[in-house]
Amino acid sequence: MIRLPKIIYLKSLVIGTIISISCNTIQESASLGSYSIMVPQQQQKIVQKSPNPDEGKAVFLKYCMPCHQKDGSGVPSMFPPVRKSDWVNGDKKKIISVILNGLEGEINVNGEIYSQVMPKQDYLSNKQIAQVLSYLRLNLGNKSDSVTVKEVITIRKK
Repeated sequence: MIRLPKIIYLKSLVIGTIISISCNTIQESASLGSYSIMVPQQQQKIVQKSPNPDEGKAVFLKYCMPCHQKDGSGVPSMFPPVRKSDWVNGDKKKIISVILNGLEGEINVNGEIYSQVMPKQDYLSNKQIAQVLSYLRLNLGNKSDSVTVKEVITIRKK
């Protein structure tokens, strides 16, 4: 192993490409002339993947579709739409809380009043809730960002 400064520049043997690397250690493989980079543990970042909306669709079809309908249009005067919904596109914390705690009483969705009880769905895993909400927020005429598992965990703890 060769110790190198924090920032180094390597010139590739193929087509002279220059790459910049921020690390402490580099290992050279003499037989191939290639390099493998050893990044110190404390510099590694874990990237949180957004939930897969396709998996969210399966959760929606299994648990939400009976009331909100396959196309997300809901049932007039009974169950609110999740298609082009101000609630779905609104505050993530609010919609996560609705799934975890249920909802009772009158609500206004897209200018219409609904008063059916939505039972809590807290038996769903944090991942399933993130998946279904991400599916809803990215599909059915909604245009909002995904919900992460971390966001669901934060609301569930409250």
